Amino acid sequence: MRAMTLLFIAFILCSLFADAGARPRRQSSGHPRRKTQRLQVPAPTLPLLAESRPDPAVQPRPLLIQGQAGLLFGGRIFSLDEDPGPSSTKCYRHEFNIVDRDKPDWRGYFIRLPRCPSFGPAAAPGLRVSLAVHPLSRLRHPVLQNISLDAEAELYFWPASRVQRSESTAELGTSQWRLEVGVSGRWHPVQPPSGPALVYGLRYGALSFSIDKEHAPDLTAQSVSASIALDHGLPDVRYQYLSFLLGVSIPYLNNTRVEAALSVFLQVRTVLSQGDIADRFADYGSQLGGYGPVSSSYGFRVDATPIELRLPHAFSLSLSSYYEVFRLRFALAQNELPDQAPARVWQDSAKYLARGATDQNFGGMVGISYNY
Repeated sequence: MRAMTLLFIAFILCSLFADAGARPRRQSSGHPRRKTQRLQVPAPTLPLLAESRPDPAVQPRPLLIQGQAGLLFGGRIFSLDEDPGPSSTKCYRHEFNIVDRDKPDWRGYFIRLPRCPSFGPAAAPGLRVSLAVHPLSRLRHPVLQNISLDAEAELYFWPASRVQRSESTAELGTSQWRLEVGVSGRWHPVQPPSGPALVYGLRYGALSFSIDKEHAPDLTAQSVSASIALDHGLPDVRYQYLSFLLGVSIPYLNNTRVEAALSVFLQVRTVLSQGDIADRFADYGSQLGGYGPVSSSYGFRVDATPIELRLPHAFSLSLSSYYEVFRLRFALAQNELPDQAPARVWQDSAKYLARGATDQNFGGMVGISYNY
């Protein structure tokens, strides 16, 4: 009994000493240690997640209107088909007998010209303005929202064209303008605007180039003051056409300050009319006329914009170039050589004869655009 009592007392003492060794020591200041509490962070709730989403009010505004104005410097080369040497593929002018001039059935003969009439190469400054309206930009459909209604106008400031006479030079006023309207769209294979875009469209256009007519005395008229108008083998042209547009725009620089892109466009044109150059005579006995009916014609245009910088405040600066050509084939000079043909009545002929013509336009532009 006594042994069990001693063992119990020893167990109590060992427990007390063990508890005292496990307690932390007090600070030297003698103050008891404060008990710290762990900061409890509540789990995110649904309203907190909703607030972290981007505010729709600060999303980019849909593009509504694009306007551009630029300075042009364009050139032109107009030439008629002509083989070098003694070839019969030359240009001809229809002349008539003076005594038969006032008769409806007068006959005339073709005179072979020493060389075909031509214009250029020559260049002149000009202005271009364009406007694109995006009426469906607020829609969510990726194709419809990028459709635009387009309008474009060009005006050139040509100096006077010089025509060499036998003893002097005549200066004739020269003008050129272009108007185009159409619809186009953009398709982005990847999320815009970081990737390339395919551009497509349809346009109707008109291009006019004219030179004032020279007025010379009419030596065959009874009145001394009578005069005739001469076009020197260069009738006015006014092409009306439909263009099928296909192109690509590829961004190659994109940072927070500036964006740059490369654009290339091709237009294939169906020519609807050609203007005065496709006429026969202005009237019987007239000195004005064209090269007769056009049997076939077509055209194309290539536009290249190697750099387009998107600047702050919705502005952009671009440097572009273009080349276009119209090709004409005349019907009257396809089946026979004019210098071997018999005299023709004026209804079956034309003022001039040539196999065909090539009209080339080219140039460059510096433009500034604004996007709203």
